[in-house]
Amino acid sequence: MRSSSKLFSIALAALALCSCEERFELKGSAGKPRMYVECYAGLSDTTFLSVYKAVPVNGKPSEASDFTVKAMSLSINGIPVHLDTLGDYTRPYTTAPIPAGSTLEFSLETEETAPVSASTVMPDKPAFTVEQKIIETPGNFIRFRQFNLTFQKGLEEGEYYGIAIRHKTIYEHPDSADTWDTTFTEPPITLGATPDASAQTARQVEVEILGCPEDVSMAIFSADDFPYGTVSASIIDDFFIPDFDPTEFEGPEEPSEGEEPGEDPGDEIPAESDETVVTHSYQIMVFKLSEETYGYFGALNNQQSNFLAMLGLSSPNYAYTNVSGGYGILGAMTLTESPWLTPEI
Repeated sequence: MRSSSKLFSIALAALALCSCEERFELKGSAGKPRMYVECYAGLSDTTFLSVYKAVPVNGKPSEASDFTVKAMSLSINGIPVHLDTLGDYTRPYTTAPIPAGSTLEFSLETEETAPVSASTVMPDKPAFTVEQKIIETPGNFIRFRQFNLTFQKGLEEGEYYGIAIRHKTIYEHPDSADTWDTTFTEPPITLGATPDASAQTARQVEVEILGCPEDVSMAIFSADDFPYGTVSASIIDDFFIPDFDPTEFEGPEEPSEGEEPGEDPGDEIPAESDETVVTHSYQIMVFKLSEETYGYFGALNNQQSNFLAMLGLSSPNYAYTNVSGGYGILGAMTLTESPWLTPEI
């Protein structure tokens, strides 16, 4: 008992020493509103931008859409393209094609804020092949699916990528012409430079991209950390049923009252023709990110995974922006999807 009290006192003292108090003096720090821009070009035929007015924490509250545009332009390799809007200027968009290697530049002037500008370069589409294998663990209580990617052009220094894995489950009944399926996307939990190399915990990020039908959740990495042109991405095989005998842990099940040993008191075991056939398949999604997108996603990863910062036990997260005169991100990315892979095991 005394030992438990001593441990509790030590933990309480450690918490007090690790906590910190920071006083923020807002008086005199009031600034002017600034514009916030967010755009991830390249994932669809239409490029959407989100444009809002941000006010200081101690500034006069106002609507994010309450701004008057003096000039707004988007150019590709220095050539202006037409921007349409959805009712107001918070959702400008263009259907102009943006070829790989193109420089995308955006600028905005309003009556209420300082001018803002940003630029990014559209990356080319990644090309890769993929093989898969099962990684079993001691005791066979859990197993992993490992997808080994080989990039056809290699991975060059200064390139940035993201990987997501789409999982589809199809349910078919022999007595019905109908099928049911579910699909979800998840990021790898680990990434390795080769199939046999020690894998590292993946830096995961989830982001909502305007114009995409689903949120994007991926593991991001720099090509500088993968010198062999290969990446091994692993996920937990959630649908794996461990092969163990429950009697080893619980002992043999005792028959209930009025039940003979070996008798099945429940429904009869369905015939094989009545069983639902379940098929799992996987699709590998590889994103190639512009440098600005990777920097912004890295900051998002820190924010989404740094739970201790909210408790005062670690430093605050940094923010990333490439929008001069404002906040946000003008980024670009491309996507290549593999064929659906249906494993035999």
